Amino acid sequence: CLNEMLLLNKTYLLLCTGNGGMRKSEFLDAIALNTALSEGWKWAFFSPENFPISEHIKKHTERFIGKGLWQMTPADVEKGIAAINDYFTWLDPPEDKLTVAALLESIQEIKDRDGLDAYILDPWNEIDHSQYSHMRDDQYLSMILTTIRRFNKKNNLLGCIVIHPKGLTRDKDGNYPVPTLSDCHGGIMWRNKADYGLCLHRHDMSKDTATLYIQKIKFKSQGSIGTMDFNYDKASGRFKHIDAREYTIPSEILSPF
Repeated sequence: CLNEMLLLNKTYLLLCTGNGGMRKSEFLDAIALNTALSEGWKWAFFSPENFPISEHIKKHTERFIGKGLWQMTPADVEKGIAAINDYFTWLDPPEDKLTVAALLESIQEIKDRDGLDAYILDPWNEIDHSQYSHMRDDQYLSMILTTIRRFNKKNNLLGCIVIHPKGLTRDKDGNYPVPTLSDCHGGIMWRNKADYGLCLHRHDMSKDTATLYIQKIKFKSQGSIGTMDFNYDKASGRFKHIDAREYTIPSEILSPF
């Protein structure tokens, strides 16, 4: 259903924001699995949000099989892990290799060794930026995001980064407003550098419904600005369009974008 509004292309930069607990990481993981199964895309993850890596593998296995781990047979688990290993690789660098430059070097090695189509850095604030602490946030972002964009173009990769917004004030009912990329540390520079700008937001935290806000599309061939509502299945970690009947994933490889 996302193809109606969002067409992902390699060489570009996708930025996704949202307040805590909105399931933005889960949503990008679902996109990764769907593009792996439908397009044959290979993904690399640097995802401290999901450390240890074994926990992230569990989530992807549940999403692939469509069941919670407690509902699976050993054969289900084996099938899920085998499928995930075909498409996904994880980065778990030591403390002295957490800079953007070091992570991009690791991603380059994976691409050169195994082939790669896309990667996710989740979240931005778990990367070591101390080397540039003498710079203003906007100056640093302008420089480092340009470096990332050039890396993506050179290597024909889609790069995805998850960013947390700065502290936003709840309304009288205890709900957060919908953030934008400009609400993240560094402000407007995030929006300036994004090719795709997304936000996932739950207006009612008691419900398993989330709204995807497509806030920036650089080129009209990549999609359109707008919103789309999704339901989330806690057991499997799958999403579906709010009007869809079932939580499904692609079942065959289609031709690339």
